[in-house]
Amino acid sequence: MKGRLHPDADAEFADAVRYYSEIDPDLGVRFYREIERLIRDVCAHPEHFRKFDPPARRHISAEFPYAATVEGLAPISRAKCSWVK
Repeated sequence: MKGRLHPDADAEFADAVRYYSEIDPDLGVRFYREIERLIRDVCAHPEHFRKFDPPARRHISAEFPYAATVEGLAPISRAKCSWVK
């Protein structure tokens, strides 16, 4: 994954993975992969996603009640990538 998760988002991501894994290990894996995909997509192509609290852009999961956001259109190595519940 390019970009960096905000520390709060990283901790919440880990908690959510644990939560879904406790329900069913396969569900935890599906959740992890879905969020990784959202973050990868929105960081790689932020212009493809709607503005959310400009200049941030958001990519919403169709499977889980979560979304990934990216702030700014700086080169990916400097883009601030995060996710929101």
